[in-house]
Amino acid sequence: MKIGQKKIALFFLTGLIFFTKNIFCTLSFSNKTAIINLQDSNSDFVIGPSSLNLDASFKNGFNIPAGQTIVLNTKVPVSGLLDLSGTLSLGSDIYLDTGLTYSGIGRIAGNGYALHLGGNLTIPNSNFFHIESDTIIEGHGNSINISDNAEILVDDSVTLTLRNIVVNNSKNGVGNPAIKLTSNRSKLALDNTVLNMANDFYIDRGQIFVHNDVSFSGTNAFVYQSPMPSFITSKSTLNFDTGTTFSIAPATFTDCPYTIFPTTTTNYFIKMADQTSDLYLNGCSLYTTLTGIRLTKGSLFFDNKVNINTKATNSVSSTPFTLVTSSATAGSNVCTAAWSPDGKYILAITYNSSKFQIFYFDGSNLIDKTGGGISVTGPVFGSWSSDGKYVTFGTTNGSNAQIYSVRNGVPTLVSSFTAAYAHPTSAKWLSDGKYIALACQSGTGVQVLSFNGVSVTSVANMSSSTNSYSLNWSPDGRFFAVGSSGGTTTLQVYSFTPPSTLSQVSSISLGSNVYSVQWSPDGRFIALTRLDTDNLIQIYSFKGRGAPLLVGSTSTGASSNPLGVSWTSDGRYLVVCCGAATNTLQMYSFTGNGNPTLVGQLSLAAGGIGLNVSQDGKYVCVGGVASANLYVYSINYINTTATQALSNSIVFGNSALGSNYDLNVRGLSGAQIEIDGLVNYDNVN
Repeated sequence: MKIGQKKIALFFLTGLIFFTKNIFCTLSFSNKTAIINLQDSNSDFVIGPSSLNLDASFKNGFNIPAGQTIVLNTKVPVSGLLDLSGTLSLGSDIYLDTGLTYSGIGRIAGNGYALHLGGNLTIPNSNFFHIESDTIIEGHGNSINISDNAEILVDDSVTLTLRNIVVNNSKNGVGNPAIKLTSNRSKLALDNTVLNMANDFYIDRGQIFVHNDVSFSGTNAFVYQSPMPSFITSKSTLNFDTGTTFSIAPATFTDCPYTIFPTTTTNYFIKMADQTSDLYLNGCSLYTTLTGIRLTKGSLFFDNKVNINTKATNSVSSTPFTLVTSSATAGSNVCTAAWSPDGKYILAITYNSSKFQIFYFDGSNLIDKTGGGISVTGPVFGSWSSDGKYVTFGTTNGSNAQIYSVRNGVPTLVSSFTAAYAHPTSAKWLSDGKYIALACQSGTGVQVLSFNGVSVTSVANMSSSTNSYSLNWSPDGRFFAVGSSGGTTTLQVYSFTPPSTLSQVSSISLGSNVYSVQWSPDGRFIALTRLDTDNLIQIYSFKGRGAPLLVGSTSTGASSNPLGVSWTSDGRYLVVCCGAATNTLQMYSFTGNGNPTLVGQLSLAAGGIGLNVSQDGKYVCVGGVASANLYVYSINYINTTATQALSNSIVFGNSALGSNYDLNVRGLSGAQIEIDGLVNYDNVN
């Protein structure tokens, strides 16, 4: 082969070294992974097979198909088209040229290295940057433009650092914010960053770290719902510009990690490192719920007109639901009714007709995107991936389970696979979309599988003495709870540590079948429904070790058969649907301790089985038991009348801990502060 030919085709390579002109390139290609070390280039080469192509000059960019990985180590700027469906793994800092165009829903494994922007970078509509290991995006003053419904997703236990950059978005919702932390162990570090949001920006999990100057601009709200505390570091300032809102509405009763025992109730949701940490409010609004917030150590600045509301929360009316719309499904026993993360679509699985459908919800109507349903033998409980790009479900057809990709509501089969045990009745994604857990009923066991966008691989399984039935992951992805039915009825908790460590933490015996099990948004509680003669909704606390402890139990009514339970995203309410005699949809409040309290209910024709509350807390979708219908109800909120404790208002300082915890509160010249609610000045000095 002549060097002057310019193109060198490489097939099934491992550990080869090439010198051509002033290219220095080492390459290994094994198990769908190419490792490329490139120092300089003025020639081209192609890596085979043809489905994996790379232009060594990077003038035309490259494509990484789903299921494949390129480990890239180069100082040559990447330009052209970066088409990413597989994984781009960094072996060094990588430089993206001015002319780069991005397309894809693949993954970026930064491995602690940085992506350097040579110009503004646009993530097109509905595309993703999925960050699967620690990554720095160094903007050099440029912008990342996040188009309609596009996202940057940060995996479990991963830190994304945005440095010297402006982040713009154009259209995102509650369940698909411009930057989404998929786990309570996910972290977003902002360093000299401007967040210019065109929609409300929701952080419902994980932590944020503010370094140097960070600004939130626009005319929308930064809604902090995470149960984890975030930090303004030393010599750093978090700025809220004119017209914005900082809404602190944590889905928890305490910022103390749930693994700490005994739990202490505090509201240090935004922590300042020391006296050089600043929160600057300029012509904006500061809202808190009845949980409140305590600010200590640093400085709080008020500039221009600032509105403070310390009880910005709502209660649910005694008439909790209003029917918005309903649609006929392919059959009765709609065992799964699940919202996509962005609230646009509903996955409806009808067990009796052996079909599943995806409905588009436009706020008023349901539109079937599957043309009457897709036939699958015995589909049962399913779920959406956190990016809304895939659905999975188990079946009672032998040991079969399936994964479908979903684009604009239209599903396409990606993988049909065999579980380790028979009848995988429940299939649930881990929050970062990399793993799926199965609860298998007839085979009496649980299994965890990894997913690479193309296929699944079993990584762990464990047999059980009971019929594993319903399953749900904890928000931090460390545990999943399993309810059983038939034989010995139990609530089981398993721990999972990637990539393959699975163990049972506890198993407690119950007196009746567990049909539905759901973890609370802050990870502190497990709610379940018990059938047969009990007809109970129960709530258990979990401390990260040992057996869950019962904290509350309430009957849903004689012969009510509570079949489904779902938390609202703020953790304050649970929705329960019942079948059989009562045929009701019920709303319960929960204060963090004691029995859940019935707020109100309505009649549900022919009962409900599949149930899910939307991420924004506005809607409930319910699948019928005897009826072949999917229902959407709105939740009716009213202004709260609850009394706010002074310690749960906005509190400045903490005198009990001494003067080192004083907060320096300063109103700048011309500042006007309007307060609705309680503010407590608790400084020593």
